[in-house]
Amino acid sequence: MRPDPLNYLDEAAYYADCEAEDRCATEDEAMAEYARNVGVEDTDRAWILTSFDVWVQNPFYRGPTRPHPESYDYEDEEVLAAEALAEKYGVDF
Repeated sequence: MRPDPLNYLDEAAYYADCEAEDRCATEDEAMAEYARNVGVEDTDRAWILTSFDVWVQNPFYRGPTRPHPESYDYEDEEVLAAEALAEKYGVDF
């Protein structure tokens, strides 16, 4: 079970168990730890890019929901393009 990122006692117990197992962290555990270390200092970022070239959610971010940085929706692009053209030519749609 993953520790609650805001409960440091829970996190300490989790890592004490990991050390007792005498093993290295998995890539997922390493990325989660990186996200906690970076995220606690930069709570304005919803997503954090790890050294594994993987985006992970910032557990300390409390702002509005943000889409994944690499998600792409063609409909959004079409709406933005239509709005830009409407603004350029002074047309309401």
